[in-house]
Amino acid sequence: MFRKTSLRILALLTLLLAAGLAGGQERPADREAWIERLTDLQSNSPESLRTIQEFSALDPALGFGLLQETWKNLSGVDSKIFLLNNLGDHLRILDVLHLGATDPSLVVQNRALQILENYSFQNFCRRL
Repeated sequence: MFRKTSLRILALLTLLLAAGLAGGQERPADREAWIERLTDLQSNSPESLRTIQEFSALDPALGFGLLQETWKNLSGVDSKIFLLNNLGDHLRILDVLHLGATDPSLVVQNRALQILENYSFQNFCRRL
């Protein structure tokens, strides 16, 4: 009896795991929709804040991959700084800050390095 129940539980867990893995795979349409949503971010709008909340709920590796792919196409400095300011709880925050620190814009670089101070306790920004 115990063995039969254990086998059923194991089979159920296997199915749940398989369903979770299948559900975690992203469809190309979802990927394109996320890229569009990130590209269309406008700083400090309620819709953009909702987008950031939903983005933060994604699998960290998937979310960072989307952000990395989208970063060069973001509409401007304000969108990038908005992302840097609002992704502080993201599990890949150091990678996100690396995107900012290597951005062509000095303003974005400076903001990323300012945020990095919260994690490193060192100042990397040049004071003028």
